[in-house]
Amino acid sequence: MADSEKAMRTIEKAIKLNPMNPVYYANMGLLYAATDTAINLRNYMALSKVSSEALDKSLAYFHLANNMAPKNRLFSLNLGLLYALNGKYLKAKSFFEKAVENSDEEENVLLWALFCESHKQFVEAKRAFVKALIIAPYLLETDIYAKLEKHNYCYWIEIVENVVKILSVRKGDPINMAKLGSVLLYKGDKIEAEKLFIESLEVMCGLSRPWYALGQLAENKGDSIKAYIFYKRGMSLDSPITLSDRRNLINKNELTEYSLKSKALDIINIYENTYNTSLIDKRIILMDTLSIHKKAASEKP
Repeated sequence: MADSEKAMRTIEKAIKLNPMNPVYYANMGLLYAATDTAINLRNYMALSKVSSEALDKSLAYFHLANNMAPKNRLFSLNLGLLYALNGKYLKAKSFFEKAVENSDEEENVLLWALFCESHKQFVEAKRAFVKALIIAPYLLETDIYAKLEKHNYCYWIEIVENVVKILSVRKGDPINMAKLGSVLLYKGDKIEAEKLFIESLEVMCGLSRPWYALGQLAENKGDSIKAYIFYKRGMSLDSPITLSDRRNLINKNELTEYSLKSKALDIINIYENTYNTSLIDKRIILMDTLSIHKKAASEKP
């Protein structure tokens, strides 16, 4: 709490120096949200209504940020999450729709899918589950999709088949080709998946995911030398935040590189007029209890 109060005082000073920077207001919103332990995904998923001064203040600060930067999807997303927790469905829906429009961030779309499902908007939920998988096929290996498969197989298979259909149309693009390979590999079609991974690399050899997948396939065949070569190649191409790292962050319920606390404290030394959304923990609730896990810890990335 002392760190949060220190960060709040610092941001208040920053706002006085530069009252037109929406990042400062968003960070204040995050800090207030962090002071209320009821603001978490467990309550969000359970449709538990949360009412608190901290939530009200968080909403107020996010509205200030959103008014200054109405096109910022992160601000809209957090407003949607907060209103959902506050039991205001229509307001939450309007901000969620704005947040996921043209979004290429799978966690945002996944939150929208879960929101729709919890409110029995199954057509929209299915559309969002499909979109999230098209963005990031690795989500098939998470608990959320595993539970869909277990408890509503027909619904799950329809989602997967829709993903395959859409990616098949788009497979002229090497990235979508590799994504389709990942979905087919998950379904057990190793031959077609391997073919797609190879073809995608022939067009764009700088993709890391197909190399890892080929390494996994080679390892499954007992060819450890090839597997090593493929894995090493994939590692050489990875960005600082690799797919494996991303999964590990998700497994720890931390969907960004830093916790809210460290992100909030990062702002202490920042007073210049900088519009930098990387300072903002993108998803208030996801960092707490999202519970997306790999189905098997031993799987290769």
